[in-house]
Amino acid sequence: MGLRQKDMGRGGSFSNSEELYIRRVYTVPDFTFKSFKKEFTTFDYFRKIVQLAYDEGIVVNFFISPSHARQWELIKQLRLWDKWEYWKREILAITEQESRAYQKSPFLIYDFSTYNQYSTEAVPRTADTSMTWYADSSHYSQALGDIIFNNMTNGVENNFGEILKAETMDAHLKAIRQGRKQYILEHPQDAEDIIGLVAARL
Repeated sequence: MGLRQKDMGRGGSFSNSEELYIRRVYTVPDFTFKSFKKEFTTFDYFRKIVQLAYDEGIVVNFFISPSHARQWELIKQLRLWDKWEYWKREILAITEQESRAYQKSPFLIYDFSTYNQYSTEAVPRTADTSMTWYADSSHYSQALGDIIFNNMTNGVENNFGEILKAETMDAHLKAIRQGRKQYILEHPQDAEDIIGLVAARL
C-alpha cells in the first residue's frame, strides 16, 4: 500500500499535483472549439501557429516538457499512453507537412519527456528533504529550465532531449517505453503511489 499523503513528505506535493491532472486534465472528455460551424482541434491550432510563423518569417522551435517520470506513469495507468505517442507523431507530421507546403526547413521539436537523470529523480519521503530538479510532477526548477534552453540552443548534451524525426520516431518511442520499465523496477513505491491515486479517483 502506498504512503498516506500526510506521511509522504515531498511526495505530498506530487500527489496533489497528480490528483489535479486526473480530475481536470486526463479524464476530461475530448472537446473541440466550434466557430462558424467548423470544429477546430488543438492540432488545428498548432498547425495555424506553424503557418503563421512561416508567413511572418519567424523561426520557431518547439519542445515537449520534461515532467517527472511519475507524470508519465500517471498517463500509463490512465491508459492514455497510446494517445500520448499519437500526439507526438501528429505534431511532428504537421511540422513536416507545413515545411513541404512552404518549401522551408521544418521547425524542430525537442522531446525532453523521456526517462533520464533528471526526470527519474527520487521523490523524498520526508518533508525536510529538498529536490534538485522538481517541485512536483509537472513543475521543474529553473536550473533544469536552463539546461533545456542550453540544449536547444547549443546542441543536445548529457543524453537529455532528442529532436523528433520521422525516420527515428519508432526507435525513440520504443526507448521511452523501455525507460519506463526500468523506472518502475527502480522506483516501485512511486509506481504504487500512482496506481493508488488512479484507483481512488476512478
